[in-house]
Amino acid sequence: MYLQNLLLQSQQLKNHGLNMILKLAKKHDELLLNIDNYLQESIKQKQQRNYMGGSILGKECDRQLWYEYHQPIANDNPRVERIFHLGHLLESYVISLLKYSGYTVHHDDGSGQYGFVDEEIAGHVDGVIIIDGDPHLLEIKSASDKRFAEMVKVGVRQSDPVYYTQMQVYMKYMELDKACFVVINKNDCSIHSEIVEYNAMEADYAVKRGKEIARAKEEPERKYKSKAFFKCKFCSYAEKCWE
Repeated sequence: MYLQNLLLQSQQLKNHGLNMILKLAKKHDELLLNIDNYLQESIKQKQQRNYMGGSILGKECDRQLWYEYHQPIANDNPRVERIFHLGHLLESYVISLLKYSGYTVHHDDGSGQYGFVDEEIAGHVDGVIIIDGDPHLLEIKSASDKRFAEMVKVGVRQSDPVYYTQMQVYMKYMELDKACFVVINKNDCSIHSEIVEYNAMEADYAVKRGKEIARAKEEPERKYKSKAFFKCKFCSYAEKCWE
């Protein structure tokens, strides 16, 4: 009888533990569902862009840029939205670090973002930082460990031409001749910075190309010849492009 009672108590404890695990799992699922529901609702409230952002002008495929302007695909993925939110939070964090370190940083103070509009082209600037008395465009990015290491090794121009072109375009419209590029590693919070010099020819070319693509009535030619090419596989417009 004693042994049977022990076995019964053991089974009851086991069942109780299993029920607790199931309840916690259910609560966990509810929590994630509520977060995703909130993010999906916030995505719906966003206004669709009606311009070609200066942040994308460095993309090498004309056809992709044409889709970005004429037939943009709205993000509906909560995970992607969390990535965007994290990027904004890290941007604010880096700005606070710079200000606490003694630098003067002019940035959005709640009255609106720094930026520019030029016909089909527009952009939002992270800020302007004063270094040794000179104003520099401030561009802040966050990156995975692998991308961060590459930027440290070869610099932003070679590791990420899109970011580099973005800064050239922003310097053109902000009438600045230098940019301070700061990237924070999302894995371990390491920080890398470098100074980028303004190149008027590269900036003018990027803007001219962007306007021409935006004004085109039909899709430009594809940059690549096969949808199996790795850059096509990762393009949001691959299905639309190759259908």
